[in-house]
Formats: sequence, structure tokens, C-alpha cells
Amino acid sequence: DGDRISGRGASDCKGACVAVAQALVRLNGKASVGVIFGADEEIGGDTATFMVGKGYGARKMVVIVDGGAGRIVYAQKGVTAFRVIAHGRGGHSASPWLRDNPIDKLVEGYARFRAAWPKAERPDHWEDFCTATMISCDSKASNRIPDEAEMSLNLRFVTPDGADRAERLLRETTGCEVVRYKGFRPPFAFSPDHPEIVRLQKRMQAAWPGRTIAMERNMAAGDANHFAPLGVPVPTVGIVHGNSHGSGEWFSASSALEFVKMMEDFILTDK
Repeated sequence: DGDRISGRGASDCKGACVAVAQALVRLNGKASVGVIFGADEEIGGDTATFMVGKGYGARKMVVIVDGGAGRIVYAQKGVTAFRVIAHGRGGHSASPWLRDNPIDKLVEGYARFRAAWPKAERPDHWEDFCTATMISCDSKASNRIPDEAEMSLNLRFVTPDGADRAERLLRETTGCEVVRYKGFRPPFAFSPDHPEIVRLQKRMQAAWPGRTIAMERNMAAGDANHFAPLGVPVPTVGIVHGNSHGSGEWFSASSALEFVKMMEDFILTDK
């Protein structure tokens, strides 16, 4: 549709994959570059961790093309999740005094946890915050109290011990079984004043003179965290795109081509 290419995943991140692949082709034989196409960023990003463990690295920089156009992300929160499991004694809802309702335990325990844990109150709240995302139980009938109920919580954190503190507090305040999900990514940040980052910002500004190339921190967590052991800057950048994870995802074809040219110039020059 004009400059827009729409389709499932076009925004996050197939449009970016098109740009990265084209940049790789144009840089072939001209620069020491490589690309990892990971298909599991949404569920933990094990591909990136595996590749780093195999020795796939970078001497100067790793660029994550999973962000927004016109900005550079230099810090990301860590992420993990918990299952809080309440056990009880189920039965007919007409006689709750004979039962031990695990849903009540979850709701009341979560209320105590929320009272003790900081709340996310604004978009730039650069603190640890934990959010309930799912609740389920083994009952499929509206008139039956279940024997077991479970709540999932997602934690975004910036403090090194954020995940451990959240787990301890969940156990103390809910009195329930707490299980940490397998997926875990620690917080990651680098200096926005790093010479290579300053050079990237200047190159982006030259490519898009009508924009102010902002340095930002990301409330979410992408694959940048996995490259922290390399000791190089790992900026997250992107092309113009929209409606990620929704119907009608799209990316701008011209923006993708502009990104290719910008990265080619950045990699092949020292200014």
C-alpha cells in the first residue's frame, strides 16, 4: 500500500530482517560483519545466548534491529516471570465453608504483594516492577471451587538482585508455592557516551536530518541482554514500522532502504 508493506510480523521484525539481509549483501567482501536471525526473542532468546556461547561475537559493536526509527536504546530492563501456585480443597460453590478456596489465597496474597512492591506509575519509571498477567485453575465449571489455582507474574527489573527479591517477597506475602520460569534475562546497559555510539548517532542524524536521534532506555527487554558478555556496546535501533503484535502490521519500504544505506556508511567509514 504505497510505501507500506503489510503482513503478519512485518513490523516485529520481518521488515527489519529485510533491511539487515540487504545490508549484509551490500557489505559482502567489504567489511567484517555477520548476522544472527533469531526466531525466539519473544520466548527468551536462547538462539542469541547459544551463538554467543559458541564464540559468535563482535570486536566493535552488536546492533539489534528491533527498535524504533530515530532513536538508540542504550539500556534495557531484565525480565523473568513467576508462577504462584495455591493449593486448596475444591468442591461445590454452594458450600464454600466446607472448602479451602485457592483462588482466595491467590487474590489475597497478590494484594499483600502489591502493597509491598513498588508500582509502575509513569512511562519513565526506571525501577523494578512486577505485573500479574494470567490466572488459571483446574476447574472448568462456574459452580465448582478448584483444588488448585495459579497466577503468572512478569517482572521487569533494573537492580541486580531484583528477581531474587521479588521471589522472596512473593513467598512471604502469598504463602504459596512460587516457581520461577526458565526464561531469564538480566538488565543490561552501556554508556551512551561510548565513541562508537556517538559515531552511530551522528551517522543516523546525517541520514535523517529532520529527526532528533534520541538516546533512550527501554522498559522492555530484547536480545541485547544476551550479548553483554562481549563487552561491546549493543544499541537497539530500527526502521519505521507500526502495529507490532497486532492486525495490520506494516513497515516502510523506503525506511528500510534508508537504514541499509545508513548502516553501510557507518560500517565503511570512521566518521
